[in-house]
Amino acid sequence: MIITNNHLHHNPIGVICSDRCSNILIEGNVVEHNTDHGIFFSRNMYDSIARNNHVSNTTSGITVSESPNNQIYDNTIDGATSQGIRLFNPELPDDGVTEGNIVYNNIITSSEDGIAAARSHDNIVENTTFSDIESSEYSLSGDSSITIRGQQFDNALIAQEGSATENHVEIVDSGIIEVTEGETDEEENDDDGSGDDEEGEGNLYNTYNEPFRRTLSDGDSITVNSSS
Repeated sequence: MIITNNHLHHNPIGVICSDRCSNILIEGNVVEHNTDHGIFFSRNMYDSIARNNHVSNTTSGITVSESPNNQIYDNTIDGATSQGIRLFNPELPDDGVTEGNIVYNNIITSSEDGIAAARSHDNIVENTTFSDIESSEYSLSGDSSITIRGQQFDNALIAQEGSATENHVEIVDSGIIEVTEGETDEEENDDDGSGDDEEGEGNLYNTYNEPFRRTLSDGDSITVNSSS
């Protein structure tokens, strides 16, 4: 099935394919003012693509639930009140699992969280452009794992959310990164305006030589910047 060049608006969900869908192409759609999800990969949707869509003003821009081996790329998402892109499994998945998905070259703006992984594993996110993210660029919960690849970081917050679970983040092929514990404030300055150069300095890692790996739990977070 091919779903292309539609204007999908003012529904609970803009596009949903559910229950063993495969080889679906969702392309070139304007998806706006839908209350729950803009685009929803649901219940063992696999080997499918969402690309070149503009999704705005919804709760979750693009959600993948119980669905493996899909590609989500070249989409623009703005105004998501929860997550721009959500990689999700329910507590007891029975139709499939969200794994093996590749999410790349997407733009996420003016949203609460950028990319969220909830009870999902072994998905790759690559080369995402973030701006005006309210909470965190990457949010992990429910013993999730995520691989971030080929990313330029600009004060990106990677945070554990929800209950005290162990969540794993891996950063690869992203050059030299500076990792600081917790959330930082780039605009925090002393009274004289000079700032505190020592405060919040992080450690450097060359992700071309070796993947950076970190486990987040109990509300842990890290801030990542690319180092010139």
